[in-house]
Amino acid sequence: MACHCSKHLAMLKTWSRPSRLHLQRLLVFICGIAVGLLIATMSSHRPTFQWCAVTIVDGAISFCGNSQNISHLQHKNREADHTFQPSERYRDAHTPPAQTKEPKGKADSFPGESIVSNYSRIMRLLPPSSPNRTARAILTAFVHSAMFRAQGHKLAWIKIRIESMYGDWQTALEYVSHHHPSLFSSPKRVLMYPGLLTENSAYNFAENAFKGGYLGELVQWSDLLAGLAVLGHRLTIATSLKTLISLKSKIEDLHFDVVYTDYLGLSTIRTVHLLPLLRCRVRVLDSFGTEPAAVFATDTMGRNRSQTLYSLFDLESYKQYLTLYPHTPDNSFLGHVGRLDNTMVQVGSGGERLDQAVIYGKQGEFFKGAAPFLDIVSKFFSIHVTVKVRAAELEKHLPSITYNNHGVLSAAALSRLLHQSKLFIGLGFPFEGPGPVEAVSAGCVVLLYRYKTPRSHRNTGFLMGKPTNRALHTQHPYLSDFVGEPLVYSIDIFNQTQVRDVMLKVKRGKTQFKPKIRHELTVQGFIERLGFYINGQNFCRESYNLALNKSATSSMLSPPHSAGEAVSNDKSHTMCVWLLPQRTPTWWRVDLGRMTLVGAVVVERAPDRLVQSMWKPVMQQVRISLLTTDERVIAQRDFSNTERLVLDWILPKGPMKAQLVKVETIEPGTRYLVLCNVAVYRDNPYSWTWPEREHLRKVISKVDQSCVDACMAKKLICELQYFHMLNTEEALKDQFPCSEIVEDQVLKPGDIERVSALPGYFTSQRKCAFSSERMLIGCSGSSPGVQRLCPCRRYQSEQVALAPFSEDTHHH
Repeated sequence: MACHCSKHLAMLKTWSRPSRLHLQRLLVFICGIAVGLLIATMSSHRPTFQWCAVTIVDGAISFCGNSQNISHLQHKNREADHTFQPSERYRDAHTPPAQTKEPKGKADSFPGESIVSNYSRIMRLLPPSSPNRTARAILTAFVHSAMFRAQGHKLAWIKIRIESMYGDWQTALEYVSHHHPSLFSSPKRVLMYPGLLTENSAYNFAENAFKGGYLGELVQWSDLLAGLAVLGHRLTIATSLKTLISLKSKIEDLHFDVVYTDYLGLSTIRTVHLLPLLRCRVRVLDSFGTEPAAVFATDTMGRNRSQTLYSLFDLESYKQYLTLYPHTPDNSFLGHVGRLDNTMVQVGSGGERLDQAVIYGKQGEFFKGAAPFLDIVSKFFSIHVTVKVRAAELEKHLPSITYNNHGVLSAAALSRLLHQSKLFIGLGFPFEGPGPVEAVSAGCVVLLYRYKTPRSHRNTGFLMGKPTNRALHTQHPYLSDFVGEPLVYSIDIFNQTQVRDVMLKVKRGKTQFKPKIRHELTVQGFIERLGFYINGQNFCRESYNLALNKSATSSMLSPPHSAGEAVSNDKSHTMCVWLLPQRTPTWWRVDLGRMTLVGAVVVERAPDRLVQSMWKPVMQQVRISLLTTDERVIAQRDFSNTERLVLDWILPKGPMKAQLVKVETIEPGTRYLVLCNVAVYRDNPYSWTWPEREHLRKVISKVDQSCVDACMAKKLICELQYFHMLNTEEALKDQFPCSEIVEDQVLKPGDIERVSALPGYFTSQRKCAFSSERMLIGCSGSSPGVQRLCPCRRYQSEQVALAPFSEDTHHH
């Protein structure tokens, strides 16, 4: 058989290189299958359904993920499998064949089986309804897979959290299997690229996780990995630039359906020029949220130029940003799992909680200025801290207070401490971490510092530069607003009267020490939300491109480029049109062949890499025009001084008939105009279909009120994906007594606030206006004198991210 394969391979030398490569891989694959079947036939001691996966990697046969001979593979697998409990692995991960007995004294392991193929086998061979497809089986195989272990210490803390939550994830698996079995029907190929764990991160999240570092991001990444694995999606993990580059060919082939990363990872993806391929597929973990006005100020007007870590990505929608809590409706609330563990034994006489308070914060500087407040607390409760610093450093901030420092605790040890305690206290920082949620879920009363002056990017260094204008009134607004008293108190901790009142209430309390967690932060709520996101959200423009491969012309080009390259649908941006600077404005034009209805034009540009050796945007004034056959202008849109790389023009009055689409610089320039993709659509390509339109509720805001507040006042939530239905003349006419209707856009920085409040009604002028700036439209904008037309929707009880299901009778 091997000789027969070799003859065929030798014949290929007379073929062209591309044809030879494709046929060679096909023959090698066929030979590999034959060899695998032969080995399986010879290994009669295996259960009949056991098989060793054969794959092709760069033309080489790979058995179970290893390009090695079988005897060496078996030896390596016996070494790798020692971390499993063999009996548990067999019971949880495989269905034992009927009446099959293992030889006496022999462990129930399978020669030739690698851990990564074990994980793959569970995903592929066991249906979600199988009693043997347990969360323990899936996640044990996952965290011990070659792919996971190859990341080294970077995933050590995540592995510990996943392993400590096997029971939680089993509950999630059973919940989804019963209530939402359709979420298993379409497994996705998912790339996970956590930038905070790569060599480009200066924060050392992986190392500092065990030294008192920030855990909020790691908690979210851990729960995301586990949730996707339990839902049956095919995961690939990359925690280094080298691994990301090694996956470039798969990315270019659009192998991955979804890519999860964070801002640091997104910046790296842009730097290695992979962002154009992933622009609609990427999801960005973003704890504090990304608001349209904050990003638009940088992308379009060039403000805060040093803050490009958070801008100039031109994603398709702000819903691609995933937040830790539901504070920014313009984004998607991913969240995390708040533990609800009722198995912990409370220590104290009669099983009652002890009169002790746990202080939130693992670093000594968090205690600066807190001594007067903690001095009052110490008169009611013994104080416990979990800080990994020298005693002298902590005593510098707490010179006269007695406390018990436990050091940095494991999750289990911290849970035991919380279950023993009555009070969990925040001193004002860190913001919006998972710690207070864990405390409430353990039955602790949480005390939060209510700031006299709300914290924002205007007065707080930690928030400066972040792409949000949010103002925090406490260090955890989610708990203050959605849970509240008697489980969560938000007070001025420097007001002695308020502090004493709360201390007395908590100390004498008998009934409030009950674990509480909202459904959206339970493991069931998290996996439900994650499942609907990955199955329902699709940000890729799927409308037909009317300009695809049509005839194109232009002014002077940089050789060897041709004007037609801009309509070749090259997603990688390797084939771009380079229009040379000249004394007259440069231009490019595509002929659609006949007069055709045009509703939208999307232009994807590229940075001027001939001028800049590194990635850097170019400030230009660009005009897009629709023309008739004889070049008469039907409609046009100017983009003034923009650095955005994606220019989208949605015709506000609906589709108009045109034959020519022209892109040009408004003034003669000294830079190249680089066009990589020009797409022309009949309809709005950003007309998202999820959530379903039936949930839309139109609400008119008060003057100078955001849609976030207007919707909340009606017990609804603002839905960004519905704005395209309201940003029209017809929608404004239906809701306001408009004396006139105009299209408004940003021409200078001072226009951003006004245009961010559109579509809306200017009360003093009785004028209605809709926005031509798609990426400035959002829920959070407001402006004096403007009433907004807001797209709101209903939501499930304690699950604001999801609209009610048809069978749900407990919604708002």
